[in-house]
Amino acid sequence: MNSMKYILILALLTNPFLCISQTYEFFKEISCFATDQSDFQIYSGLTDITIDKFDNFYVLDKWSHSIIKLDKNKKFIKKWYSSDYKNNKKVLESNSDMRRITMIAGTRKIRTDHEGNVYLLSYKRIHKFNPDGTYIKSITDLKDYTDIAFDKQGNIYCITKYILEKLNTNGEFIENLIPAGAGKYLSSYRSLAIDSKNNLYVSNNSKWNILKFNQKENKIDTLFKRDKDSIKLHNVEDIFIDKKDNIYIADGSVLCLDKNGVYKHKISQTNEIKMYNPHSLAVDSNGNIYVQSQGNGIVEYTNNGDYLSTWGTDGQKDGCLIEPDDLLISKNGFIYITDERKPIIQKFTLTGEFVEVFLKTRDLNGYPFRIDDMYEDFDNNLVLLTRHQDHPLISVNEEGDYLSAFRHQNKKHFKAAKMNNFFFSNRRSKYIKKVRRDGRLKYQFTSIDTSQAGLSVSDFVIDTSGNVIVGFRGHSIQKFNSGGEFMHYVVNPNTNTDFRRSFRSFDTDNEGYIYSLGNDCEVLIFNPSGDLVEEIQLDGKEIPCLSLSEKIAVTDNGEFIYVTDKHNYRVQILKRTSN
Repeated sequence: MNSMKYILILALLTNPFLCISQTYEFFKEISCFATDQSDFQIYSGLTDITIDKFDNFYVLDKWSHSIIKLDKNKKFIKKWYSSDYKNNKKVLESNSDMRRITMIAGTRKIRTDHEGNVYLLSYKRIHKFNPDGTYIKSITDLKDYTDIAFDKQGNIYCITKYILEKLNTNGEFIENLIPAGAGKYLSSYRSLAIDSKNNLYVSNNSKWNILKFNQKENKIDTLFKRDKDSIKLHNVEDIFIDKKDNIYIADGSVLCLDKNGVYKHKISQTNEIKMYNPHSLAVDSNGNIYVQSQGNGIVEYTNNGDYLSTWGTDGQKDGCLIEPDDLLISKNGFIYITDERKPIIQKFTLTGEFVEVFLKTRDLNGYPFRIDDMYEDFDNNLVLLTRHQDHPLISVNEEGDYLSAFRHQNKKHFKAAKMNNFFFSNRRSKYIKKVRRDGRLKYQFTSIDTSQAGLSVSDFVIDTSGNVIVGFRGHSIQKFNSGGEFMHYVVNPNTNTDFRRSFRSFDTDNEGYIYSLGNDCEVLIFNPSGDLVEEIQLDGKEIPCLSLSEKIAVTDNGEFIYVTDKHNYRVQILKRTSN
């Protein structure tokens, strides 16, 4: 680090705000994505699947705001991200909600027409793309439709809870397709499909049946009459009609019908093959059936119901991440990662190789508890700040054995310098408290700048000397000694005019460099004098940039930087390329 430090000093002599050439580069990611992109991770509780006329697959991944396109051999073709369209104001969902900034974020269904164009149905909007992902247009100011389908002429059929309508290709209303006097059929419509003769099939969930709308004869037939048929429907999630007009229904299992609506067989979960709560399905030109199974990726069957394969993953297996939440680099050279969606702490090497599930974060009754923060004490024990009602502060040794538990008030951040002293900041607190193990207050760390009202602690770290470095949101980073006395500014508020410097998450190395996450998916590095000396743009998968919730950690020697990336189920690792 010394040679890098000399370079920085030389550069700052000529321009104190000059950014040197990048000394870090992307090294690896901790995730379940294959390096050749032939596999992918799906958080399967939030996805949809469809197949176009060429047997290409489109998988909607609402959690990462993306669409994955695969060819008929399930080889990766392309992934579309919300940020690909962020400059097109026509497709904005909401300017105020970053999680819904583009069409993919708010999508409910993904569908294709007879030309291979792709449509995304979101709240009162339909967005149209060509097969390559190029945006074509949006149809807005619609009703709150729950599903859509297309005929060969390009007309759009849409359902709400009580309505079945026909629109032209521009989204203009043509007609209401519910015949006069059919009020008895009005119910809870959810899924929609169309066959080659333009017959429409609608799930009628409150009546536990499927309605078949014959447009040519203007009549309605009912499939699966609950009081007569032996096959009972419960809660239809999806309907798919293949090229031969065979009908497939996702309803806890998969029901297979012929083109006349006659029941053929059912595909269900077995002990060996996990197909839990199928909520989306598709069928290719060969008749193979693909089921989006909650908790087990996509399960593939033959048309006769024989199991073929399972592909994609929902991140539940060991070594995978779903929502990586917090990072801890231990003194013995491992990185520990907590996950909002998995009640475990996983252990990895510094280069990202999975080691083990270090700790299952469940109480004695089997209920998971949330970890807000973790720290390593001077005895190499992990101390966990949890939301567990009875034992919110838990100490664990290197083997994962519980040592002790303490009570505390509800806190946001916590660090432990010694087992007898704990450092806390309340949620949206203006200060940090240093508290003895018996709960008595020892010191309080408050911003030296009292002229700024409403300053709150965003993050803080404790260096090897026991000094406390505190980030005050959007203002400065200040350093205090262990007794609570202000020492100096690490990043001065007079030079902090860049709105990106929120200091929501930061870390420090042994040389005193500060590594902070900016608001635009970048890592900002400050030297010990508080000058910005490097800016590293992260991999652009974050859609949109959610640095408000991401975390950063750095090794003591500054060789590796780790950044969580919840919306892409991973932790990014950056490695220094110069010394």
